Parts: sequence; C-alpha cells; structure tokens
Amino acid sequence: QIILKDFILKFKENNNLILDKITLELNKNESILIQGESGSGKTSLINLLSGIYKPDSGDFILNGKKVEINNILPLDNLGFVTQDTFMFDDNIKNNIAIGLPSHEINLDKINDLIKKVELESFINNLDNGLDTIIGERGARISGGQSQRIGIARALYKNPDIIIFDEATSSLDKINEKKIFEILDKLRKNVTIIVISHNLIDNFNFDKKYELKNGKLNLI
Repeated sequence: QIILKDFILKFKENNNLILDKITLELNKNESILIQGESGSGKTSLINLLSGIYKPDSGDFILNGKKVEINNILPLDNLGFVTQDTFMFDDNIKNNIAIGLPSHEINLDKINDLIKKVELESFINNLDNGLDTIIGERGARISGGQSQRIGIARALYKNPDIIIFDEATSSLDKINEKKIFEILDKLRKNVTIIVISHNLIDNFNFDKKYELKNGKLNLI
C-alpha cells in the first residue's frame, strides 16, 4: 500500500502551487482513474508517484510506515505505458524484453505475455514470429499492436503498479476497447493507474479521481 497524504508541490521558479494538499491511496491490485485536463498537474503527479519529483510537504506512507520526504526513492516496481510507446527498429522479442541481451531473455515469459496481451494469433501468423523486425517506431505494425507490445514490455519486469499515461488516446474505439479488455484481465495481479484527459466509462475502476486546479477529488 502507498499513501500520498496532503502532498504539496510548487513551481521552483515562482513558488506557485502545482498540486495542493492532494491525498491518494494505492492498494494492491486496485484500478484507479485520474482524469484531468492539460495543465492540471497529471504529469507532476506521475513524477511524484515514480519518485522523480519530491513534494514540498506532505506524508509518504509505504506499507504503513512513514517515509521522510527527503528519503523517498524512485519506486522500482513501476511499469509505464504511454500514449506513444516507443518501438525500436528491432524484433518483437527484443522490444518486449528491452535492454536485455538475447541469452538473458526468458522466452517462456515472453510467450506467456503475448497470450495475456492477445497478440498470439498475430505473431503466429508472421513468418519470423517473435523475431519479426517491426521497423523504426513500429512502422510495420498497427498502433493497437504497438500498445499491446508496450503492455507486455511493462509487464516483463513483474511490476506491482502499471501507469497508463494517455495510453489509448491515439487509438480508435475498437482498439481502445480491446486494450481495456486486456486491462480487465490483468487487474487481478497488478495495481492499474490510468491517466486520461477524458472520463472513461467503459472500464469498471475501483476509484475515479478528478485532478483540477491542483486539487485531487474522488468522483
């Protein structure tokens, strides 16, 4: 469990508030929506969650124990899926187990993840399967396929939390629906945080928040 309590974050340049005494509780295997317009502070909140930013004040409670603000470290159990998941001009396998040499890649794990993100049929129909080169920025595959590979990449390191930052905003409705169907199957094993400009109605979140004028409120 992670609790951000009464977090305040200010611009260093002018001391203006970015986030104003926000409180957010993350429980194991919970699904959360954080909705807010551009400029509402969503990126700053993500940076707080990941430990990149430190708040000016507030309490950080990790599994019931308070952690001093200056001692907050970037969480090593986070996975990210962004709006534009970057694909390297490499094969599918290496784009999932990103950064690992070939001899260290767990193929059984890769194949299990491919099933979870529902890419098994697509990959089985490719001449070179997981060794298929997808081109610079995934030019040889669709946006929906790129996002599913991005989810598999995020899951490969066994995160406790996955943050989906506008991950479906560039997809059509069919692919968006498919991504949320995949998330519904994953929710039993990982905490899911979806960051979105829009209110999402096609997924049964455990909690929904609106971030507006630096305030985070349940909706």
